[in-house]
Amino acid sequence: MVERGHPDLSVRRQCELLGVNRAGLYYEPVGESEENLLLMRLLDEQYTRTPFYGRRRMTEWLATVGHEVNCKRVARLMELLGIEAVYPKPRLRLPDGTSQDNNAKAHDATWADAGKHLPENVGDTPLEVIVIELKK
Repeated sequence: MVERGHPDLSVRRQCELLGVNRAGLYYEPVGESEENLLLMRLLDEQYTRTPFYGRRRMTEWLATVGHEVNCKRVARLMELLGIEAVYPKPRLRLPDGTSQDNNAKAHDATWADAGKHLPENVGDTPLEVIVIELKK
């Protein structure tokens, strides 16, 4: 991308043309430390046994096995691993954007109106066929 020994364009000009900050050229990303890799392995193993442990319980568990670490560090490592506690989360909104209360009222209204839209010649048609037709 950027040629440091270019005869015509300086590094500054090349960065300007590419829209890249010069400081980004010299930055070398640092990997995780050995201690963090060990903690991540322990967190992953414990998560496999107890997926309902969140960051606080994982921090307490690490303390019991001899690793005193901050709760924020555990949260960062869990996020890096892509793990989170498994527990019932609040369903304040339904997928269609309505709240549960509004959805219950709408559901009741739908069933109250269902009889108005039945065809006249229903005859021997099973009820589930009628309901499927109403949902369309």
